[in-house]
Amino acid sequence: MGEASEPLRGKDMGRVLQTFRCWPGPISSVVMTVTTVGVVAWQWWAVPDDPLWFRFFVLFLMLLLCSAVALPGILERHRVCEHGLVLGYGPTRSARYVVPWASVDPERVRLLRRSQLISRHQGMPQVSPHYRIGTGPLAYRSVAVNGLDTVSSEMQHRRRESRYAWWILGSPQPEKIARAIEDAMVADGHTTARGLAARAMEQEIVVPWTPGPAPLRPRTR
Repeated sequence: MGEASEPLRGKDMGRVLQTFRCWPGPISSVVMTVTTVGVVAWQWWAVPDDPLWFRFFVLFLMLLLCSAVALPGILERHRVCEHGLVLGYGPTRSARYVVPWASVDPERVRLLRRSQLISRHQGMPQVSPHYRIGTGPLAYRSVAVNGLDTVSSEMQHRRRESRYAWWILGSPQPEKIARAIEDAMVADGHTTARGLAARAMEQEIVVPWTPGPAPLRPRTR
């Protein structure tokens, strides 16, 4: 695939077939619920003389905090289109984070657990637009797709060593994204994508807690 004379945009990927959002999963929801209940219960027990309005104010603040944590994932959209992925917050037509199917290696698609730890490992940027996981430290599950790197080297603050990059797409049900990608790629003529979803689930990667070699290997071609 040759270098494009102009940057690819969402409009180049064709019609949107399915859209996924990085909603908080079960673990994230439990963490936020337990934290909110714990803080409110402690406040009622530790300071029993606080006025009722202040107790409800504390509850409101906790709910606001949880909403702020979940909001990036709710706004984030993983759009599976006719000719590729369109990622990010912006309108589909003008979105700049796109991954054409022609650049995706079906053999490399993987499901991840503990994907919030991926940046701790060697060779993975600590902060990157490639991580479309929305809820940050609470993004437990994701699907990893290796395709064209449409993020500029200036934004990455690192030298571009390959035309390809890993895109980490957070979701409480990454299996559905993998199936949608397989269906779209096959429909677009990429028959080697058959079996992509089943293989991604069978070879799911549990990201280690201890920093070490990256569980996702770089791709040069």
